Order: sequence, then C-alpha cells, then structure tokens
Amino acid sequence: MDSNTIPVHGKKKPYLGREEYFQEAATSILKVKYKHLNYFHVPNEGKRTAGYNAKLKRQGLKSGVSDIIILTPNKHYRGLAIELKVRTGKTSDNQKAFLLQCLSDGYYACVCYSTDSLLDILARYVNDEVIQTPV
Repeated sequence: MDSNTIPVHGKKKPYLGREEYFQEAATSILKVKYKHLNYFHVPNEGKRTAGYNAKLKRQGLKSGVSDIIILTPNKHYRGLAIELKVRTGKTSDNQKAFLLQCLSDGYYACVCYSTDSLLDILARYVNDEVIQTPV
C-alpha cells in the first residue's frame, strides 16, 4: 500500500442513513460484541458557538480525529482508527492527515462506508488477522 493511500471499505454498498445513526450503530456493536476493546469516540461533529469551539481547542480537541479509536493492540497493529462515512460523504483534509498519521504510527486506519464492512474489519482485528485493503 502506498504511504499516501488510505484504505476505503464498503463504498459500493454504503450506509444509507445519517452519519450520526451509523456512529450509534457502530457504538452498539462495540458495546455488545466487542466490549473487551478499549475504544472511544471524539465528538468533533456538530455546531458550536465560536467561543465554545475555541475553548475546546484550547483543551485539546483536534480536528480530523477519526470517529472510532480502538487503543487495544493486536498482533499486527498498535490500534485501530475508523472514519465513518455515509453515501457521498468525503473525508476532510484534516481527517486524511489524521488517518495517514495513524497508519504511519502502526495503526490500521481506514474510511468505512457500511455496517457490513465495519463488522468485517472488527472481526478481522480481534482475530489478529491482517486487514486486507479493498480493491
């Protein structure tokens, strides 16, 4: 894989709802099926006042952080970073930079467009498999 290539999964059959519902579905999957993983979500989305946004940035909020971060390592990766997108969603420059940094740091990092792909990535990750980049 090229060092500037971010793996993209599930774009052929994307999640058709809103991204917030995809995030809720992903969190439900993690809570029920993968509760042993140390994971979190950074709530970067949403509208805020300029003052509150500035306060969060002073406190360390970083633009572009992926939707799902899994800190539990496996045999092949130091962790997992997944950016969730729906239908025509596109990654921002900050999201791309974050994903590329994660890849460089030994994490598996990707953009995921479907629940099926998310389930596949998580299953492969917990089973210590190398996650294949889709073609």
